[in-house]
Amino acid sequence: MAREVSLTSERKGIGLYWEVLRERVSRSPEAGAVFGFVAVLLFFVIATGLQYDAQGNIIGMRSPQILDARSVSSVVSNATSYGIIAVGVTILMIAGEFDLSVGSMLGFTALVFIIGADRGLGGLVQMLLPQDAVQSLGISYAPLPGLVAAAIALLTGAVMGLLNGLMVISTRIPSFIVTLGTLYIYRAFVLNTIPGGAIARYLQPPIIVQLHPLVVIGLAIGAVALVAFFSWPAVKFNLKKYRSGNGTFGPAIRLGLIGVVILAGAVIAVSIFLQYIGDLNNIVEVPFFTLLNGQLRDLPGNYLASILWWFLLAAVFTVALNQTRFGNAVFATGGNPGAARAQGINVRRVKVMAFMLSGTLAAVAGLMEAARFTVVEPLRGQGYELDVIAAVVIGGTLLTGGYGSIIGSVLGVLISGILRTGLVLINVDTNWFRGVLGAIMIGAVVINTNIRRQR
Repeated sequence: MAREVSLTSERKGIGLYWEVLRERVSRSPEAGAVFGFVAVLLFFVIATGLQYDAQGNIIGMRSPQILDARSVSSVVSNATSYGIIAVGVTILMIAGEFDLSVGSMLGFTALVFIIGADRGLGGLVQMLLPQDAVQSLGISYAPLPGLVAAAIALLTGAVMGLLNGLMVISTRIPSFIVTLGTLYIYRAFVLNTIPGGAIARYLQPPIIVQLHPLVVIGLAIGAVALVAFFSWPAVKFNLKKYRSGNGTFGPAIRLGLIGVVILAGAVIAVSIFLQYIGDLNNIVEVPFFTLLNGQLRDLPGNYLASILWWFLLAAVFTVALNQTRFGNAVFATGGNPGAARAQGINVRRVKVMAFMLSGTLAAVAGLMEAARFTVVEPLRGQGYELDVIAAVVIGGTLLTGGYGSIIGSVLGVLISGILRTGLVLINVDTNWFRGVLGAIMIGAVVINTNIRRQR
């Protein structure tokens, strides 16, 4: 009899511990993404670390290829465009909407940037009017400065997102259908501007920004100080939550990632300081494209500047989503629109703003790709929307809205990148990539839905 009571008590203890663990995990959308990231990475660490003989038998272990500097840089650098788009898509999905046109917007805005920087306003207007009409209007074809062309591209992305949002709230048609339509409409503009197998190429000399070495050093140190300054409220907020025990996984993950970002920035700033402090007489010439998405030469592998832009955007919008009125309105709009209206939140405006943000960040990704490749093909960005949505869902954002995390989406994008690179390293046909990604996404939806239901 005593043995039976002991077993029952033990089961209750285990069950209680499990319930407490599940309840804490449910408070942190990033928790599932962290476990998934660790599991996928561990699998490929083992799979790429095995050694085989000529007959295919395992004979030992070696240094895992997935952790090689080239592999790591490939995973992160190739994920940046998806990651930047995922920031906007995460906020939009938390608000309860979808945007399937982000891939087409990336291609269109990249084309706007390339044409503006190469052929000026005349080239941009010619996307809509015949060349004779443009010439009769006297519009110049002189190349625009890089910053001006980039600003026009960003504004174009915002306007395209605005159109998506206005159509959704005015017609009350599901955003899935509206943005599926604009996916084809926006792509049609690109296909008609560069038809067939043609490409749009940037032909002008590189746009140079000339800076004194002390300015470069000051910008590097200032950027790290700025990130640390704006991160401090988030650090205090998450430390308070962690110490109170009101959800330990999310705060710990956020604190760790903030620390990693600041440490990485400090390392880069120190590297820049050591590189330029020895010679203060030579003016530093920075190509505009290099500033946008050039190679970070001080790091091993092929790391690109777009990684820094991605992490900076993710950090800024994580703070905005979790510690501002706008973020609270986004969660309320996606979680319970009726209750949000009762609290005085303009649900329609919040959704339109989320669509505009999604379009603007798709344009940022378009700028990064244009700077990296200096060409735009007719199908640039095709298929990005599905990969991004899959990564966001794997990162813990619910399809029904009201629950999600930008940090989780960053991890979801990295999981996708590890899969893409890891399958190549273990000699698996890359056609299986989307199949594996789809299976992980379904599993993530099941787990996240069940955890959310426990709250």
